[in-house]
Amino acid sequence: MNGPTYISVIEPVLLPFIEKKFDRDVTCYYVQDNAPWHKSAFSMKWFKKNKINLVDWPAVSLDFNVIENLWDIIDNKLNDYRLNNVNDLQQTILEIWIKISNETCENLVRSMPRRINKCVCVKGNTSAKY
Repeated sequence: MNGPTYISVIEPVLLPFIEKKFDRDVTCYYVQDNAPWHKSAFSMKWFKKNKINLVDWPAVSLDFNVIENLWDIIDNKLNDYRLNNVNDLQQTILEIWIKISNETCENLVRSMPRRINKCVCVKGNTSAKY
C-alpha cells in the first residue's frame, strides 16, 4: 500500500459520506493510524485539499483503536480454519467479520471512557489490553 493507493480506496467512500452526514458548517475529524501510507505527502496533501481535519493520533495507540480489537477477534478465529490460498483467507475473514455481533462492537465502543481513563492513570504509557 502507498499514499496514492490508499487515497484511491477511501476517496470514493469518504467524501460522499462526509457530504451526506455533516453540514458544511460542522467541523468533522477523520481518524487514522500512523501507517506510512496514511502519513505520506500524497495523502496529507489530499486531506488538506479536501479540507478534512485529521486527529493527531499517538504513534503507539492500540489502547484507543477499537478496530485493533476487532482484528484480534478475527485473527483468533482464523486459527480454527485451514486456509489454502489468499481467496480462502479473504472469504474467511469476511465470514468472521459478518458474524461479529453488534453487541461486541458496542461493548468495545463503550469501553473507550475506561481506556482513556486508564491511559491518563498510566500517564500515556502503554497499558494492558482491555
